[in-house]
Amino acid sequence: MRILDRRIADPCVIFFRKHTPFLYAAVKVVIGYREIQRIRKKYGRQVHIFFMRGATGDSYLQFMFFQNWLREHPAESYVMVGDSAGMMGVAPLFSISNCEQVRTYQASSIQKACMLLGCERLHVTMMFPWHYDLYVNRCRVRMTERFQFLDTYRSYVLGLKKGMKALRPVFVKKDRRFYFDMAKRGLAEHQTVIIAPDANSVTQLPMIFWNDLIGRLKKAGYRVFVNCSYCSAYRAPDIFFSYEESVPLLEYCGYFIGVRSGLCDIISTAQCRKIILYPQKAEKVNYSEHRSEKEFSGFEVMGLVKEDENMIEIDTPLIRNITQPEWEQLDMDVCFAQMTRLREQILCGITGRKSEC
Repeated sequence: MRILDRRIADPCVIFFRKHTPFLYAAVKVVIGYREIQRIRKKYGRQVHIFFMRGATGDSYLQFMFFQNWLREHPAESYVMVGDSAGMMGVAPLFSISNCEQVRTYQASSIQKACMLLGCERLHVTMMFPWHYDLYVNRCRVRMTERFQFLDTYRSYVLGLKKGMKALRPVFVKKDRRFYFDMAKRGLAEHQTVIIAPDANSVTQLPMIFWNDLIGRLKKAGYRVFVNCSYCSAYRAPDIFFSYEESVPLLEYCGYFIGVRSGLCDIISTAQCRKIILYPQKAEKVNYSEHRSEKEFSGFEVMGLVKEDENMIEIDTPLIRNITQPEWEQLDMDVCFAQMTRLREQILCGITGRKSEC
């Protein structure tokens, strides 16, 4: 029945959005206002709503400085509201329990209501308007060379001073139960490689690359697990872990290889060998919406880590920003040459030959 409803509802939504945009926006304002009232009824009429968009990394970076912002803007009671599952997973790291997850359509409607009725009147603070149906100036200046990714949240969103100390997340303890669980899951201490091949912000590497790398790591004596639950084509078992256990788990395993993602923000302080893969910086790209290059969102550039000898950051033309549609496919020979080069860089990093990477 629900599938049938979607088959009817989705074309209707597309029709009204295209042919009657004002009516469509007005309906969304009403839905957004009613959603805000529902939340206020649930948490109390005096509650202040902090409205958050974005994926895991965006939530993590905002939570790092949220308590600093709250000290300067006291609220008697508050609730974090957003449509990201990442927000719900990251909140416990900072002991924030009052969170409300809404659907994307509801979140978009809340934004529309704030546009028309005003955030102050609705007692809503919009942390950062990520969604593209909200037509506001999101300030291209924050993407220019003089700034880095963390500045977007610390300065642009929250308006905090640059020297403001960030709140560090709290992870699970490495007690007897933790070590028992690690062994039960088949993880070998300091001899296991965790691969995280997915990211919302950049394109994927070819499956043939990952499977070739997995085979070589296994041949070298490592156990390999892939943090990916939707694909069974990898030559290694998948593994899932909560954000609260991510850092202790990686420190137990010893090795991490991942495409730059929000998970990488969370595990940046893990005391293990970390290899982070970035897209190469392009000469002519519209950076008004998004950037993932090492020069903008690298961990040392952002100040999340300082001179970490266990971290290797590699950029490659095999990965592109998702907001970079007009790029030419690499020639087949060039593509295989780049995959070989990247594979050797990673293997050098895993074996500790950092100077050769």
